[in-house]
Amino acid sequence: PTPVVLSGCSLPPQAEVRFGPSTALSVTQQDSSTLLATTPPGPPGPVDVTVYSPDGQALLPGGFTYASEFPHLAFVDPDHGSVAGGTYVRFYGDNLPLGGSYRLKDKECVDVLWVDSTLVTARAPHAKAGTVDASIDWAGEPVVLPQAYTYFDPMSKKGGTWGGPVDESLNVTVLDSSNGKGLAAALVIASLDGTVDFSGYTDEKGQITFSKPGLEGPQAITAAKKGFNLYSVVHFDAANVTVYLTPVVFPDYGPYEPTESWVSGRVFGMDKYVVAPPGNCVYKNTGTKLCKPCESDESCLDPLLPEDAVQPWCTDIGDTGRFCVTPCVSAEDCPDGFICAKTSFTQTGCIPKSGEKQVRCSSSKGSMFGSPPDPGPGGTVNQHNIYFINSSVGNIAVVCHGGFVDPDTSKFTPTVMGLRRNIVVLPNQVLKDQDVELSIPLDREARLALHHEPFHPSGIRQPYIIVSLEIGKDGYINPPVDPVWNEQGRYFLLTSLPDVMSGPLFGSTWSMYASIGSNTPISIPYAVRMESKVESLAGDGILVTDLEEYQVLHPPLAGDVTGIDFAAKDDLLLVTDRGEALHFDGIGWTPAGIPGAKEGFRSLFRDAADSLWLGGKKGTVWHHGAAGWSQIGVGSAQPVLGLWAGAGKAIAAVQNDLVILNESEIISHNGSPPGNLLRAVWASDIQDIWVLADMGRIFNLSPSGWQLVAEIPALDLSAISGTGPDDVWIAASPGTVLHWNGDGLETG
Repeated sequence: PTPVVLSGCSLPPQAEVRFGPSTALSVTQQDSSTLLATTPPGPPGPVDVTVYSPDGQALLPGGFTYASEFPHLAFVDPDHGSVAGGTYVRFYGDNLPLGGSYRLKDKECVDVLWVDSTLVTARAPHAKAGTVDASIDWAGEPVVLPQAYTYFDPMSKKGGTWGGPVDESLNVTVLDSSNGKGLAAALVIASLDGTVDFSGYTDEKGQITFSKPGLEGPQAITAAKKGFNLYSVVHFDAANVTVYLTPVVFPDYGPYEPTESWVSGRVFGMDKYVVAPPGNCVYKNTGTKLCKPCESDESCLDPLLPEDAVQPWCTDIGDTGRFCVTPCVSAEDCPDGFICAKTSFTQTGCIPKSGEKQVRCSSSKGSMFGSPPDPGPGGTVNQHNIYFINSSVGNIAVVCHGGFVDPDTSKFTPTVMGLRRNIVVLPNQVLKDQDVELSIPLDREARLALHHEPFHPSGIRQPYIIVSLEIGKDGYINPPVDPVWNEQGRYFLLTSLPDVMSGPLFGSTWSMYASIGSNTPISIPYAVRMESKVESLAGDGILVTDLEEYQVLHPPLAGDVTGIDFAAKDDLLLVTDRGEALHFDGIGWTPAGIPGAKEGFRSLFRDAADSLWLGGKKGTVWHHGAAGWSQIGVGSAQPVLGLWAGAGKAIAAVQNDLVILNESEIISHNGSPPGNLLRAVWASDIQDIWVLADMGRIFNLSPSGWQLVAEIPALDLSAISGTGPDDVWIAASPGTVLHWNGDGLETG
C-alpha cells in the first residue's frame, strides 16, 4: 500500500477511489480540492485512477503506475536478429530503470530510449551467432533474463533473398564475387517507392542491418563500391538479401587494335534478367534410354540393366517435354553434353547442359540501310562484364543484347536488351565508362504480312525486308533476330522484340522497307514499299462482335492475351501470360481480381454452370465456383495450354498429358499420342474429347482410345470449340477456319 494525494475540484467527502479495478484501502477528504488515499495491491504497470461520487465520476487515465521493488526483465522483442547488429529491439519488464545499462550478452545496446518503467527500446550490438542472455545493470548488480535473444548470420552463399517478409528489420549482405568473402565498406541504399529510407556502409563481414518500427516490404536495395560493379534487387519482400559485387578489371584483348574510335563500359543486369533454360533433349542421340521421349517411368525401363541397378525415370526437362533420365552421382557418370543435377527432392540424374549466358554489344548505325561498325572481339562481354567495341564518330548509342548460346546448335537467343543513348564519339577517341543496364525484356513477337502482293506471269520471288528501330539523333539499331519468312502464311515473323517502348526506348519508332521481285532472271519488274515512324508492332486489338456490328478493343496490357471469356459486348474477361486479368464492362477495363498473377495464365474456360477455370504457365489450374476459389496442380510444371469443363469436371491439355480433374483433385492422367505435344482441348462430353496437337494434328479421345482425325502440317492449329460431335470448329493460322461435320473436315 502507498499513500497518495489526489488533487482536483469539488472532490466529495464520501468519494470512492479506484486504482484500476481495485478500490482504495482508505480515502480521506482534506478539503474540496484534495483527497488522501491508500493504494490497494496491484500488478506492475500504469492504471487509471477514478473518483466516484453521487454526482458522477472523474477519470485520470494512467494516473498511477505500480512498480516492482526490483527491476524485472520479462522478454525481448524480437527475440532474434542479425550478427551485424542494429536490430531495433524492445525490452519489456517491470520497474525498468531510467539510465540503466541494457545489454545482450556482454555488449551494451545503443540508442537506448526509456519509454516507461515497463518498456525500453534500443538497437542490438553486433555479436557472433548464437543465443545469449539479456541483462540490465542496476545498482551494481545485473538483472539477467537467460537465453533471451538469438543472433543469426543472414548471409546466403547462393545470393538472393530468403526468410519471412520484412518485419521492422532488413538484413543485407554484400559479397565479393572474386573470392566469396564479405565486402567491407560497401555502400548500401534501401528504398521504398523510390524514396531513400536508409543508407550505410557494410561492416568487416560485408553486412548491414536497417531497422525501425513500421519498416515493411516490398523493398529495393542497391549496393556499390568503388572498383566494383553496382547491383540492385528490386520489389522484394524478404527479411534477408545477399548480393555479389564483381571487381571491375579493364579488358585485355591481346593484339586486336581498334581502327579508329572505340567505346567501353560495363554491362549490368546479366544475372538478374538472363536465365538460361535447361538443355534440349531433341538434339541428343545417346543410343540409350537417356533423353528418349517418355510418358511414364515404365517407358524408360532398360531391360539390359542388372536387376539391382537404379532404372532411368521419366521427368520434365524445362518446357520441352518429358524425357528419360539416367541416374548419376557426379558429372563423370554422364556423357558429354550432360550434367548431373537434381530432378526431384530424392533423385539426381543426367540432364542436358544449359546454354551459356552471353552478352553482345555494338553501336548504332547512321541509316536503316547500312550496317553498324564491326564491334570486334570486344563486342562479346568478357568475364568482368565489360564490352570494348569499335564505333563510328558522332552521335551514337550502344545496344547490348543478353541471352544464351545453345550448346548443341551454337544459336544465340536474346532475352533482354540494354541501350545507352546520347553518346558523342570524336575521331580517334578512347571513350570509357559508357555503362549499359540490361532492363528491357525481349519477349514479344510480331508478324508482318504482305497485302496486295503484285502478280507476274512468271511468278514472284521470296520477299525481302529490312526492319530497324529509329532512336532519334543516335541513328538506328537492328532487331536482335533477323525476320524469318513464312511461305505458307505469306508473312515475316519477328521474334525477341522489346515488350514496351519506354525507358531507354522512349520516343523510338520502327522503320520497314520491303521489296518483292518477279521470278525473272533479273527480278524485274519489282515492287517496293517503305513505312516509317511506326510506333508499335504489337497486335493487341481484340475484335468483338455480335454478328451485327464489330468493335476493336485495345486493352492496356503488357503480356500476350492467352484466354478470353465473352458473355456479351459489355461483359468480357481476358487473361495474359503475364498474369494480367481484365474485365471489360462496355465502357472501360478494370482488374478482375483473379488469383494466379505470379504464375501467369495460358488458358481460360467458363462452363455451363458459370464456373470459371484458368490454366497457369507452371501446371496450376484455378477453379471458381459457388464455394469460391480452389487450386489444383496437374502433376507437372508444364503450362496448361487448353481447358474445357462440364458436369463438374475439367480437362486440361498439358503439352504431353491430358489431365481430367475436378475442383479439388486429379481424377486421371491420360497421356498423349506418342510424340505429340497437346495445344488445345474441347469436348462434347467427357467421353468425346477433341485435342489439337503440334504439326497440324487433330485427335479424338473416346473410351476406345486415341484416334488421329486429321493431319495438316501446313496449318498451325490454335483453338477448338463446337456444339456437338458432328459440329466442331477449329481456328488455324494463317487465317483459316476448319469445320468437322461428322464425315470430314471442310473449310469454314
